[in-house]
Amino acid sequence: MGLFRLFKNFKHIAANPGCSTARSLIRHSLWHMVKRAAPLPLKVRLTERSELSINHRAEMNGCVALAWSQRLYDYHNMSFLLDVTGHSTFCRTGLDIGANIGIYSLLMSESREVQMHAFEPHPATFQALQKILDYNHRPNVKAWNFALSDKDGSVSFSNADFNPTNRIVSEAGKGQTTTEVMALRGDDWCQRENVQPDIIKIDTEGHEAIVLQGLADALRTTKLVLVEENVSLDGTLLSPEAGIFDGPWYVDFPQRKFVTRKHAPEDAVYLNKNAHSELNALGYSLPKVSC
Repeated sequence: MGLFRLFKNFKHIAANPGCSTARSLIRHSLWHMVKRAAPLPLKVRLTERSELSINHRAEMNGCVALAWSQRLYDYHNMSFLLDVTGHSTFCRTGLDIGANIGIYSLLMSESREVQMHAFEPHPATFQALQKILDYNHRPNVKAWNFALSDKDGSVSFSNADFNPTNRIVSEAGKGQTTTEVMALRGDDWCQRENVQPDIIKIDTEGHEAIVLQGLADALRTTKLVLVEENVSLDGTLLSPEAGIFDGPWYVDFPQRKFVTRKHAPEDAVYLNKNAHSELNALGYSLPKVSC
């Protein structure tokens, strides 16, 4: 398993057009030494305006490792979001659902005209998220310490501090250590806070479809959804039969286009049909779609 993961990480680095392959491979190979012995706090630069400040070794999770070796490790999606959130006509409000320590929230909030909402249910990870946002002086990001779902209530959540794979745990999966966290229906929260998201990034380790069902009203006018493809999204507004979104598409950032075949180990993008012209105006070409 270790060799497979090592090969997968090396392949990911080699496919990243935004970093030096040789330099990033060297940094990646040194990560375990850095994780054990580097002086704290560890500063990990993402962009010229965003930086992680890691104060405890337990916070050095897989996302931090990827950022340390490559900076923008999801190069196509991260570069794309940095670009489009710089245009206030396209994005004024974003949701980062499953924020972990807030890397995507940092990138999407570099434009101070964008209001970000970062959702992280795990208590310890939420504290690390808040510290990183404060360190980067991001008053335009509000962090929320609960999960979004399709209904309100208390849910069991895997309990590994700072782990990016923490998730809502079903009854069948309760053999692992869990903690109880609060969950709110997404549309109810949006209505309560008077929020209409333009962009949603969602990575909830298999709970994506449930979260999307809870955001059915908000999604009708959301322009773009970036979602990890862990489970089937049938029955959500991202399904083709709903007729609202096109996708799954994948960003080729250097070419400023969307493609229908996955060309990099990054998450899928779904685009609201009403937002096609806006992305065209920003210089992005889109696949031809049947009417």
